[in-house]
Amino acid sequence: MLDEKREEAERIIQDLKGKEKLHELVADRTKLNSLGQDEEADGAEPETSASTKPHVFHVGDYVRLTGLNTHGEIVDIRRKEATVLANGIRTRVKLSKLEPMARPVIRKPERTHRVDAVASRFPSELNIIGMRVEEGLDALDHYLDQAVVHHATVVRIIHGMGTGRLRSAVWKDLSKRSTIKSYEAAGPSDGGLGATIVTLR
Repeated sequence: MLDEKREEAERIIQDLKGKEKLHELVADRTKLNSLGQDEEADGAEPETSASTKPHVFHVGDYVRLTGLNTHGEIVDIRRKEATVLANGIRTRVKLSKLEPMARPVIRKPERTHRVDAVASRFPSELNIIGMRVEEGLDALDHYLDQAVVHHATVVRIIHGMGTGRLRSAVWKDLSKRSTIKSYEAAGPSDGGLGATIVTLR
């Protein structure tokens, strides 16, 4: 009887050990399942980023054209393409090739005060009375070049009446210059036919 009891006790112990191992296996499988769920959760992140909505463009938006190293303003959108005005050229581009960007600020050079100061020192008239035609035209050529440089708008050329040859030569010369907007005989108080009022472009 004692031997039988010992054998029974050993069977019970073996059964208990087997149950412990089975419990450990179940616990390990539970851990593996939980790890698999965590990995799936980590793998779901790209799906979330991929589902991010694309930027919605509108006419008037300023954009960069990817791959072309240029930028411009959207002037038209049709379906999945946009017309972009870049450097004066209209380009048809897919919306997927555009990136939004801030419109660049163009600053105008500040030169008004300096120009006004220089122009104020430039003489508003040229007197060529008594010169021969060739000398008078040379002086006129130099004077008008300086008038353009100094941004003068209206000047007076005093050539006198005389025989009219100098006046005719001056008018002929003025008619050939692209920098001259108009010219006319001066008024009575400004010299009359003895002077010419010149308006520069």
